[in-house]
Amino acid sequence: MDMAAAFFHNLTAERFLRLGVLSLVYLRSCVVAGELAYAIHSADGVLVSVVEDIDAATMLASDYGMAVVAVH
Repeated sequence: MDMAAAFFHNLTAERFLRLGVLSLVYLRSCVVAGELAYAIHSADGVLVSVVEDIDAATMLASDYGMAVVAVH
């Protein structure tokens, strides 16, 4: 078994839930004071910030070493 397979094979449910929390975020559109905005959420769903547009969201994530991922 290679190292990556061994890592996931031995991953506990608790550790799986925290996987990516410090490095991945996703965006959700929302309305703030009647204006379209974007909420930035960490991988575990915690609201991190709300910004005016997608460019600001991706720049903020990048500034903190995080990657924006698509969630369906």
